[in-house]
Amino acid sequence: FLAETSYEGLTQEQRSDFLSFLVSGGRSSQARSVVRACGIAGMNAGVLMRLVSGMISADGDLLPQGPEPAGEEEEKGGRVLSDRGPVSPYAAGTDSSAKNSGRHAVDSETRPKPDRADTLTEFAELVHEVFAQGKYDEKMILFLERNFEGLSVEMDDVRKAAERFDADAHPILPRMVTQLLYSGVVLEDEEDIISASRSNGAEDDVIAALLAQTSHYYFVDDTAVSPKIIERIGEFAEKGKPLYDVSRMAYLKSLASRSGEYRADELETAKQFLTDLTSQGIVFPFYRRFAGLLPSLQVYSDETLIQFKGRPGADVLLHYSVDRDESGSDIRRELPMKEMYDGIYVAGFVLFFGEQVRYFITDDPERTNVVESGTFGQDTRIAAEGDDRFAMINRISALAAMQKYDEALDAMEKYNRRANLVSKMFRRR
Repeated sequence: FLAETSYEGLTQEQRSDFLSFLVSGGRSSQARSVVRACGIAGMNAGVLMRLVSGMISADGDLLPQGPEPAGEEEEKGGRVLSDRGPVSPYAAGTDSSAKNSGRHAVDSETRPKPDRADTLTEFAELVHEVFAQGKYDEKMILFLERNFEGLSVEMDDVRKAAERFDADAHPILPRMVTQLLYSGVVLEDEEDIISASRSNGAEDDVIAALLAQTSHYYFVDDTAVSPKIIERIGEFAEKGKPLYDVSRMAYLKSLASRSGEYRADELETAKQFLTDLTSQGIVFPFYRRFAGLLPSLQVYSDETLIQFKGRPGADVLLHYSVDRDESGSDIRRELPMKEMYDGIYVAGFVLFFGEQVRYFITDDPERTNVVESGTFGQDTRIAAEGDDRFAMINRISALAAMQKYDEALDAMEKYNRRANLVSKMFRRR
């Protein structure tokens, strides 16, 4: 009776009941043809799960399918309702008339057989459609891990489902990682993916690339980053594993944004990263949080650093004037800004206490496209506890501004004594 029954003319609810009867009666091939022609919209998810699960082995492989039962291939009018057509059939809402219009019956001996890869791909789409409705078992998960290719977030859902079944997530992880790196997508549970990849034997350079990708979005776009990612970067540094510069920058930026004390291992890693970056001339204003940690930072201790985020590869120029309170003089200057990393530019110059800077930034060769303007003071300096010439002058200015004249005079005398000593020791001949 079921073999002779046509689903044409049935309502969506009736088709769902018809499919249930087919699956219960063991007519999976005919049921598959119904799903292929009509789609799964309105179909009972539990019935669909029974259908697809019954076509998968315990190891997650697609079982060989037997011949089509009589009556499944052709309907009246000669139209073929076969599952061997070239159109992907499983999208929800697929209509039989839309999918099959214009197709004619052909002899089963001459009909080309489907390629196994195409069959697996189409069947994986169906299995995932059922999975997405919350109906699945371990066999379906194993099959999806090996054969499903979709959005990164969809593949991650399969990975997490596999973990809930205590199944090996290795089959899907390499495809996920490759897709994440090529697409640039960063998932919320990126650290879980990295951890799982490590557990499944991923190479260090692959993990380093994932860390760099996450670090890039954090450093450039201020995208939230998991503390576990920062810890993973520190772990790689401690073990001498490969890291990209952007991961080092992200680590330092994260530390600088924190309040409170740093652990000894964090300071050691920060010192290592600062050494690597400053040796390349890569400097950012937040380095002032690490004043005293690295001698090479003293080179920048007398400078006020300003940072600008714009388009990569631009010709960025800082136009600024320094207002001096006492004299009222105004010094106007221009300074090229160095691109430290992918559209992040930094420039530095000496600024003493009480001085204010008015500035604007251009990013074109003609110096007409103003992209930022404003004012700032000495708070953008890298803090220094040193006793060099610029620090002494700055201290004198600060004491005078606070009307601590006696202390200012003492500081001036100390400065003059040092200046005379330096002059005598390094007198030109």
